[in-house]
Amino acid sequence: MRSTTHSTFDGLRPDRVPLPWGDVRGASLSALLSLITTVSYGAVAAGSISSMGPGVVSAMVLSGLIAASLGALVASALGSVPTQIFSPRASVAVVIAAAAASFAAEGTKLPQVLALLSLCLFVAMLIQLAFAALKLGGLIRLIPTSVTAGLVIALALRLVWSELPDLVAAPDRLRPWAPLCTAIGTFGVFALLRVRYGAGGAMLAGLAAGLLVALVVDLGAPGALPHLPAIDLAGGPLLPVSRLVGQFLEGWPPGRWLDVLAFAGVIALVNSVETLTSAMQIEDLGTQRFDANRALMAGAIGSLVSLLAGGLPVAGGTSTSSVHIKAGASSRSAALASAVLVGLGTLVFASLIVKVPLAVIAALMLCVAGEIAVPPVRELLAQWQAGRHGMRGELAVVALVCVLLLSADILVAVGAGVVAASVLAFVQMRDSLVRREYNATDAMAPTIVGVPMNATNSRDVPVIEIGQPLFFATVEAAVGAVERVNRSSRQVVLDLTRSGGLDLTAAKALSRCAAVMQRDDRQLLVVGGERISEMESPLRPCLVFGHIGDAVNYCTDAQSLRELEAERVRRDAQTMPQAVIEHATRLLAEHIGPIADVLVRRAAAAVTSRDQFCNVLAGQLDESRMREAFLAGMKRVDIVRSAP
Repeated sequence: MRSTTHSTFDGLRPDRVPLPWGDVRGASLSALLSLITTVSYGAVAAGSISSMGPGVVSAMVLSGLIAASLGALVASALGSVPTQIFSPRASVAVVIAAAAASFAAEGTKLPQVLALLSLCLFVAMLIQLAFAALKLGGLIRLIPTSVTAGLVIALALRLVWSELPDLVAAPDRLRPWAPLCTAIGTFGVFALLRVRYGAGGAMLAGLAAGLLVALVVDLGAPGALPHLPAIDLAGGPLLPVSRLVGQFLEGWPPGRWLDVLAFAGVIALVNSVETLTSAMQIEDLGTQRFDANRALMAGAIGSLVSLLAGGLPVAGGTSTSSVHIKAGASSRSAALASAVLVGLGTLVFASLIVKVPLAVIAALMLCVAGEIAVPPVRELLAQWQAGRHGMRGELAVVALVCVLLLSADILVAVGAGVVAASVLAFVQMRDSLVRREYNATDAMAPTIVGVPMNATNSRDVPVIEIGQPLFFATVEAAVGAVERVNRSSRQVVLDLTRSGGLDLTAAKALSRCAAVMQRDDRQLLVVGGERISEMESPLRPCLVFGHIGDAVNYCTDAQSLRELEAERVRRDAQTMPQAVIEHATRLLAEHIGPIADVLVRRAAAAVTSRDQFCNVLAGQLDESRMREAFLAGMKRVDIVRSAP
């Protein structure tokens, strides 16, 4: 059933029904673009080991074409987005070239290098398959932007650097201008048409312009332009499975396993990001939603099938998918037809591919490098304009990844970038760790039992609410906030309800802080859910509560007890001196006898002032004359006490 959902794709009639030839146009144009770019990417992937043997580049190009046909056919059949086109990608080709160069170091022979490369690619696709099986497709898009931006920009720069020699390489040194003119024609047309027709359309136009310039140059100066080596279909691809099996039987070079795993992880990551980026762009173009995990699964299975046939990994292509859709393609059958056309084109036009000058291929790679690098650069500039202060750390990570990848190694660059981004994240988390600080008695007084509405500062309960998980890198910021608030309050409540928990290191740090507070007769109260209650033992002497209200009620009760104790001490300080009690006992005994001693002591324990004491005792006398005499006698107590 064809979808009639509103769409903005070219090739749709006003009634939103796909035109009959839309799928044909989309499949044809995307197949042509995939064919040309795959040839270029294959040459890039083999560039680092091209000098190790004849036919390496042509065999790698054939491996790429197998991927763009057989691997893309399987991936398109299983993919989440029906119109997504799969093929080898430039960024992955650069990583493959770096891996091959690393494996070729220390005098490793070509068969062993190719076997290690095949093993690395198989492991990479198994890792990508694990990403999909573990439902990590959504998390891959959450990789630090600074790391992915630095990686993509550096890969683009390395791609440009690897293609620069082909821009000026000429068999005839008397005519070095020939390849440069061809490249300028290709790149110039692409730059002129990029905005209006998009990357895919502009790239096809640039290819046509480059071939036209090359034809003119060949007519005027035969032999001035170097071309791709001939593709030997009978010779087979560069990475057949038999090579991998043979190396298993012969044994592997020692000390290479870590390199294989590391490069496999990078290839899996880059390949996954390419696939998800392409799917997201298709989603932005229209109404086709995608499942990230299914997209990764399809790409991994298609890549494994391609590798079994001696091909390269495949990933979703951004420019090819865009050309495919804008030409009118809207069904899965169009994507399948595109892969079939690439295979047929390989069989039919293999002899013509060698006619493409290397300068045209190099110019196309410059276009691809620009398409790779411009989006992250544009995004970084937009974020810089929005807030420069927060972007300084991000740009530092981007620069670090770029410098290390260009000057050292891709594995070192990725590892250092992840570490730097993690440190930056820890610093930013510490800066925003405290969600808010407030006085709980002001916020909760209407619901707290025993707290008067006119509570004074003596009953303030400061609460520090933490909004992020507490662990070894962030707990010191929380301890600093507690120590700052602790200077003005006997009790501090640390609310971890919204924090997501804490680890053992953070619990011990809070325990040490509470122990120091306890020496000064102060308390640290921790509030949280079940995860916090599980840490009650390492948190001691912190008091742990399940709800903020329980902790605040505890604080107010403790403050009330302290106030009662202070009142008792004040009363004791105001209790009648012994001389006053003895004087009052003598005066009262003159009127009522020995019972006066009991009445005097009882009154002394109940009253809070001298006047109240005298009035209570005077009330024990019936006659007014006797009361007046008693009060007059009590006024002479100071004279009696001051007598020598």
